[in-house]
Amino acid sequence: MNKLIYFDEISQSLSIAVYHAHANLKNMSGLLRMTIQSGMWRKRILTVTGDIVEFESFEAYVIANPPYGLGTDIQTLKWLCGNDKELIGLIEKANEIQLAELEEKQPDRLKKFRHLSKDWTIQKLMDDGKHELAKDVLMGKVTPYSAQMQMGWRKKTKSKRITTKTDKA
Repeated sequence: MNKLIYFDEISQSLSIAVYHAHANLKNMSGLLRMTIQSGMWRKRILTVTGDIVEFESFEAYVIANPPYGLGTDIQTLKWLCGNDKELIGLIEKANEIQLAELEEKQPDRLKKFRHLSKDWTIQKLMDDGKHELAKDVLMGKVTPYSAQMQMGWRKKTKSKRITTKTDKA
């Protein structure tokens, strides 16, 4: 059996277990542990469509709706783990991997981008220790412009209304 198809079958089982959490908590924990430890959340073949699905971050996998992902959020996933501190730790570590990879890969590449671009903003936020905001910009939850304003790197532009003779009448 193709490894990516196997990954999809596990992911689909995990998605169903998360959806029906009360009846499947033990099953969900085992599937989630296997999915994180093996990294099978990163890339697999959707058996329903035959498409290859890839995720750059664990959070993107978690929030994507089935059959692509789990259709939930990180907090809910942690809550479903109950008192399983090891599994909660695995979730947190998987969620942080993307930030660590971003720190490793981006500095050289970002030197090529112009001041105040999305990539520049992410790098500057990472440099300033604003990892959550950097992740939000990367995931598209916050625009680079909004993040730059929040950090005080840009001022809000004031729009000016241009009036013509017909507007005054």
